[in-house]
Amino acid sequence: MSAYDEAYVDHARTVMGSMLQTAVRELGVPLVDFYAMFLASPVCVEFERGNPAVVAGRSGAELALQIVQDAGHQDVVRFALASGRLGRVTPTAEYWAGWALAYYQWASELSFARIEAAVAIGEVAAMYDGYHEGGLLAFCEEMDRRYALAMPQSRLKALRILAGISQNDLSLISGVPVRSIQQYEQRQKNINKAGLQTACALARALGCRPEDLLEHVPSSQYAYAVVEL
Repeated sequence: MSAYDEAYVDHARTVMGSMLQTAVRELGVPLVDFYAMFLASPVCVEFERGNPAVVAGRSGAELALQIVQDAGHQDVVRFALASGRLGRVTPTAEYWAGWALAYYQWASELSFARIEAAVAIGEVAAMYDGYHEGGLLAFCEEMDRRYALAMPQSRLKALRILAGISQNDLSLISGVPVRSIQQYEQRQKNINKAGLQTACALARALGCRPEDLLEHVPSSQYAYAVVEL
């Protein structure tokens, strides 16, 4: 089940598209730099949750201004406001990247940070020429393909390696049998279907949240992604 109600998805796509376009085309902030600001901003978390005040209650230009200002670039904001250039929405590669990415994040249930770790925002924007006329289904399927190539390790294995412990250590700390850990890491068992007690025990041992262990499964909702920009 996706993080927020489908009724807000159209708004979210428009807002994120406008946000990226405003930052790049009107504030003059490079896409990669602005997206890093976005990922570090509380706005990102609220966007993922589908907070109506963020995905529908404010314009993309307003969010872009807030994020840039919160990142300490008040001079950029003052110049943009004085110039009177804000608020123009025309389909650009940046607009399309935000528009499409907002849908993929909603349907895949991945965080923007996890998507960025696999398919960087610059790579998403570069997909404009090949996918902006093909609908969201083709885009989402290609994102899934690239995500799988970039993330060959299971989340459990990646987090265990990051923690610097062995499978035996993880078993001792968490109380989860080492054979189960091996099966989850090799995707022989689906960790998304693990019991809550098991997921929480592993998460505590690794210092992460239980949801951080979940594997990405392509969403059946992609089949309904037929809307056009």
